[in-house]
Amino acid sequence: REAEGRGSACASTDGSAEHEDAMEKIHDATSGAMEAADGLAAGMQGVSSSLPPLAGFDMDGAIDRLAGNTRLYVKTLCLFVGLVPRHVQELEDKLAQMDLHNLHRAVHTVKGLAATIGAFELHAEATSFERKLKARLAGPEDLLNGVSRVTSLLSGLSSSIKDSNICSDYGFEELLSGPPGER
Repeated sequence: REAEGRGSACASTDGSAEHEDAMEKIHDATSGAMEAADGLAAGMQGVSSSLPPLAGFDMDGAIDRLAGNTRLYVKTLCLFVGLVPRHVQELEDKLAQMDLHNLHRAVHTVKGLAATIGAFELHAEATSFERKLKARLAGPEDLLNGVSRVTSLLSGLSSSIKDSNICSDYGFEELLSGPPGER
């Protein structure tokens, strides 16, 4: 009723010029929005193409999860590198102390970091090890092998990121030595 009172184009479906104008405006607006969305989607394809390829990383997927923000992704990678020594030490310390509860927590943290940066092999290894820890299926040899594989992957990925010079290329070189306030 309110639409009828204002003479809205929606009130008439008899092919009047007013209705046709309104329909044309709606079509133009939705077509423009669809073209913009298609352009945005096309711009998101291969978002990591400006980054050097890093073995063991799903960079496109990780950047997509960060709303296409490549700079934020690179900063996250550089922070990851700065944190690797701490995570390696924590995993080794918890294993040496046979502190399985906190070892599980440390592995869980690494798993989350791996998912964030798109380190799919590290994520899979940490997930598998975490499951064994959670189910209490890890014997002494499993514990040693699990920590060894996770720390080896952490160190290897860290070296790959450093060797790529991506952090210095984006101005984040200082993060390689740890997060601000922890250096």
